Amino acid sequence: MQFNQYNLYSMNAGYSGTIKSDEVDNYIQDIRHIDEYNEIRDYLSEHFGDIDGAKWLEYPDIKKQMYILVENEKIEVCVLKNEKQYFGLGWKKVGK
Repeated sequence: MQFNQYNLYSMNAGYSGTIKSDEVDNYIQDIRHIDEYNEIRDYLSEHFGDIDGAKWLEYPDIKKQMYILVENEKIEVCVLKNEKQYFGLGWKKVGK
């Protein structure tokens, strides 16, 4: 049996193979599975207050930003790390 030297190095360095998720990543995981316009509106209101127009949220400790746009029955959520977008999702109200 032969050991992979890179795996042994990472075990010695304390790397467990799992990535810690932060507050913003938790928001992404929550909203990724929301399909309904009213559900995402409720989620955003619960976590970020009422939003009318655009709202920027800064998380300087983790170098992330979150941009939320709510207008004309349309919602967009974008997440940036080091000013580069790595997540975006949108919802549009299509019926009553």
